[in-house]
Amino acid sequence: MTALVTVVGGVLLGVLSNELFDVLPWIAVRMLRLAARLDARFAGEADLLLAEWEEQLEHLPGKATKLAYAVSLLVRVALRRRMDLAVLALREKPAAGVRQLRDAAGDLVSGLHSLVASSVRSFTCAWRMY
Repeated sequence: MTALVTVVGGVLLGVLSNELFDVLPWIAVRMLRLAARLDARFAGEADLLLAEWEEQLEHLPGKATKLAYAVSLLVRVALRRRMDLAVLALREKPAAGVRQLRDAAGDLVSGLHSLVASSVRSFTCAWRMY
């Protein structure tokens, strides 16, 4: 009986992991759409950015690599937007702007740390698949 449970469990885990890896490119495209909306500065720019980033995504090998690319792009766009907002606040109210810049710099360091950690995990996982 335990052998049957082991075999069925192994098959189900294999199917589940295969399905999860098949979903990674879909998640990556959704993340690119969000990054394009965040990064667009005028109407229509989001579509241009998305088309360019999707083209770059298509040339990347592997599913986990595509997700790592989308995560890195989204983090970069979010951090740059945060820094832009802090600079605007610095122009309007210098004291509040300094606090926001300090917070944005802290976010930049923690964002880069999490980006490197997630990229290493993604590449390690992708390496194990090959």
